[in-house]
Amino acid sequence: MSMHDESRDVWGVEPRSERNVAAQQDPGSPDDAGDVLCRAAVADPKSPTGHLPLLTSDELRQLAGWNDTAVAYPPARCIHELFEDQAARTPDAVALVFGDRQLTYRELDERSNQLAHHLRGLGVGPEVLVALCVERSLEMVVGLLAILKA
Repeated sequence: MSMHDESRDVWGVEPRSERNVAAQQDPGSPDDAGDVLCRAAVADPKSPTGHLPLLTSDELRQLAGWNDTAVAYPPARCIHELFEDQAARTPDAVALVFGDRQLTYRELDERSNQLAHHLRGLGVGPEVLVALCVERSLEMVVGLLAILKA
């Protein structure tokens, strides 16, 4: 697809599809997204680019099936309470992995409890805002869970 400025206010779009030999042999290749996009642009040239599809209807159905992960859980329970239930059921199972480091449910529960008690000692409780400024890490999750527990 090539785009060119026809004037200062109007952009022209010229959809083209040039599939390489490998893409022709593999119909599920990423080049198909370009084909879908080009066909949609030709079919509806006034549609904003952000509204044009990249996936076929079959691919959208498959993706929707993969994302159908809804499960019922007790609505009166807080997320940290659900975590504590899981930690009690599987304390030695791996809960977090970051790089080459990991924490079990027991370790994560213990560390977050320790930090939550410290936060409570500082006056943290319900409806008290707490800022957390850390890099992505195991400690970030410990901190988030501790804030919820506090």
